[in-house]
Amino acid sequence: MLKASLPSSSEREKLLAEHFVEVRDITAFPSSCKRGFSALAHTPDFELANPGQPYQATDVIGRGPRLPWRRLLIGGVSSDRCIIFYVIGGFAPFRAAVVLDISKKDPVLVWGGAGGKDPDDLPALISQIAGGAFTQSPGY
Repeated sequence: MLKASLPSSSEREKLLAEHFVEVRDITAFPSSCKRGFSALAHTPDFELANPGQPYQATDVIGRGPRLPWRRLLIGGVSSDRCIIFYVIGGFAPFRAAVVLDISKKDPVLVWGGAGGKDPDDLPALISQIAGGAFTQSPGY
């Protein structure tokens, strides 16, 4: 059973008050964010395609260059937080968002959820996260 995924009240307040810079190019993410996302995705490197760029949308791997399994939809970075909203899969795409605390040497997941709607901009994404527009399975 899926339930709404809300950040803790203190994390919601932080997300709504923090100044974030919108990210639409993966090279703009700081290395701490890339390390944290790689650890969550169980990949040795930061593997995320830029918005609109090809990614491995199915399990049928063709010839040509190896593609990332995920594609960035929109992201954000503040002094100590990193938000990544991405898609994985193609036939039945799965959208997910994560918020990482990047203030320490080892980045930490502070919130994660699936679903949401494609936001026009970063403030709209943050509103979705704070408002419970994402879901979370019991084992997340």
